[in-house]
Amino acid sequence: MILVTVVTLYTGCSKDDPAPKSDSDVQIGLLNGTWNATEVKLDNVPQTGYDAFTLTIEGTEGQTSLDYVTSNRPEASAWGANGTLKFGDNVKQTLIRDENSPTAVTITYGVTETTLQMEFTYSGEPISRTKNVTGVWEFTFEKAN
Repeated sequence: MILVTVVTLYTGCSKDDPAPKSDSDVQIGLLNGTWNATEVKLDNVPQTGYDAFTLTIEGTEGQTSLDYVTSNRPEASAWGANGTLKFGDNVKQTLIRDENSPTAVTITYGVTETTLQMEFTYSGEPISRTKNVTGVWEFTFEKAN
């Protein structure tokens, strides 16, 4: 019995076991995909025109930034058509959108396998020519199937 236990423990400890993933690699795995907006607020006021808005995020493990593309965004939006997201100081909670651009913002986020929540204050250059988009934006997304 002791011999079987020792052999089982020894064979279970293989040098081929993969190393644990870094926090950024875990977050990249969660963030990758297409996200459908389910709720959008500006200064705590629900916004219309976001029913078909999607955010697609693509990143590669080992990197510190991800690419994003938006689809079906209304003209008055705090999101551009595409750009980059870079991890901030707290990889699990902070992203920097379009660093070093006039539309750069720091995003506080939370992500699971099915839900993405983002909040940021936008006060940069107008993205929309017809409506003010400055203020605190809150986005709730569900992952597309």
